[in-house]
Amino acid sequence: MEDIARAAHVAKGTLYKYFPSKEEVFSSVVQHEGNILVKSMMEAVTKENTPLDKIRALITVKTKMMKELANFYRVTREDAHRIWPYLEDTRLGFFDKEAKILEEILLEGKIAGIFRIEDPARASRSMVAALKGLEIEWILDNGAGNQMADIDMILDVVAWGIMAHEREPSHQV
Repeated sequence: MEDIARAAHVAKGTLYKYFPSKEEVFSSVVQHEGNILVKSMMEAVTKENTPLDKIRALITVKTKMMKELANFYRVTREDAHRIWPYLEDTRLGFFDKEAKILEEILLEGKIAGIFRIEDPARASRSMVAALKGLEIEWILDNGAGNQMADIDMILDVVAWGIMAHEREPSHQV
């Protein structure tokens, strides 16, 4: 709190008027940065024309922004075990926002006959959850050289699957 007060040029007591604890400051910053991330993803998506390009834009912006935000998370990771409970609702809220953006893209592709998806809401939540597994790898990858190749591979698997021939959707197999 002392470092924050010093950087903001205010007394530490003034900070406690607005943020009763270090956890509240952390939560507020994460909320702010999450809003920036969602806004950036939405802006990137609206610039694209095809559903597949929109998905690529969403993932690309997310990976770039996560890398930028990673410095903040590294600085505070020693407190993560204590602060994590304060962030659970925030984390779930941003998961839902990201899934909703992706759901709209999948629905657009389904309506256009581009995607064969029975349940765009479920598919989007599954895809966002799967991408969460790559976030740590992307954040910690100092070279960041493989992110675009990873994104292209993900899109290839999402768009074309891994099967060598046509098959029924997984819920019917």
